[in-house]
Amino acid sequence: MTESTGTGRTLHEMSAYTNLENEYDADVANTVTAKAINRAHKDAHVTPTDVGSWAKVNRIMARGEVDIEKETQILNEKAKESADQMLSSIMSTSQEEETEK
Repeated sequence: MTESTGTGRTLHEMSAYTNLENEYDADVANTVTAKAINRAHKDAHVTPTDVGSWAKVNRIMARGEVDIEKETQILNEKAKESADQMLSSIMSTSQEEETEK
């Protein structure tokens, strides 16, 4: 067992998972990985389906096409735009009410 943690540990376990999947199949890899996780962390309650989702996401991320930071930036820009529009609308309504008085 490796003593690494964090990203190094994740890469190590993904490699072990991939080797198991190549030697047997995805169902075996998912089941063995779920058992290993649940043995190490009794309250994890990880299922083979959970492991399959983790593997799917990791494979996609490993391709390098996903940019979560960029997606966050887009989200923040849209939120700022919406907030600016709401403030503009509030200011416009306030000005209209002042003119009516």
